[in-house]
Formats: sequence, C-alpha cells, structure tokens
Amino acid sequence: MNRKQINSIGLNGAELPVAANAGDATGGQEFHVTFYNSDHGRVSTEIFDDAASAERFANRMICDEDDWAIVDAVPLQQNRIAA
Repeated sequence: MNRKQINSIGLNGAELPVAANAGDATGGQEFHVTFYNSDHGRVSTEIFDDAASAERFANRMICDEDDWAIVDAVPLQQNRIAA
C-alpha cells in the first residue's frame, strides 16, 4: 500500500464517490476513519460529519509506511424514543 493511500469503502464493499460530496454534510451519513498508528501499535476510530474532514484526518494519520487509514460512510440510524 502506498504511504499516502486512503481507501474509501462503503458498507457493501464498493468504493464511495467521496470527492463528489466533499465539504457538505450529507444528511443521513457519518464518516468513520479507522486507522493504525505503528508508533503506538493500535487501531483506533474517529467519527466525522463530512467526508472532507474525514479524508483530511485520514491523511494526517499516515506518517509511516506501516500506517494505514480507511474512511467508511456509515448511515445514521434514528434514535428510538422510549415509551
């Protein structure tokens, strides 16, 4: 994997058209960035409201050839109201 490669993969495994939505808050989606930091040796996840912020964060997390980051678009679910 290229040092600066970011994978944008949807829930069904297809690549997302992230650049088309970049910068706008897509109603009904949030963006999860899962990344591996080789300095700390652990995988972490951060959540963002828009694709552009998620991509920028993912790019910043790749500092070493062993680091990686994946941006996933996740549909929002409505909260249940307790009766």
